[in-house]
Amino acid sequence: GPVFAYEDVPRMLGTTQSAADRRGKDYDGLADVVVAGETEVDPTAALDRLVEHGAKRVLALGGGAFNFALFDLDLVDEYFLTLAPSVIGGSTAPTPVDGRGFIIDDRKSLILVDCHQEAQEVFLHYRVL
Repeated sequence: GPVFAYEDVPRMLGTTQSAADRRGKDYDGLADVVVAGETEVDPTAALDRLVEHGAKRVLALGGGAFNFALFDLDLVDEYFLTLAPSVIGGSTAPTPVDGRGFIIDDRKSLILVDCHQEAQEVFLHYRVL
């Protein structure tokens, strides 16, 4: 993907042992693979290992369940959301943040830092309060 296109940015990939065993060679030369969990990525362990390997900033690209875990552990400082011109729906449709969800008093509040449009997509950048 595009994150692997920037040559001047060191890249590390936090993943599970089972995924590294299956796909680790896919990232040879593109990213250092850092294992943090057997079958599910442990967000805290992943961040600890990435920092041990020299990471100063981490871009987390995960599914809704992983994103929920990051928010639930208060590990998100900034949130980037892209609105694309298509709609999917239904009770099984993926969402940016899945999981058990937050009760209203524990919800995560965001403040808009930037927004811009390119073609038909809108890019939103929020800071987590």
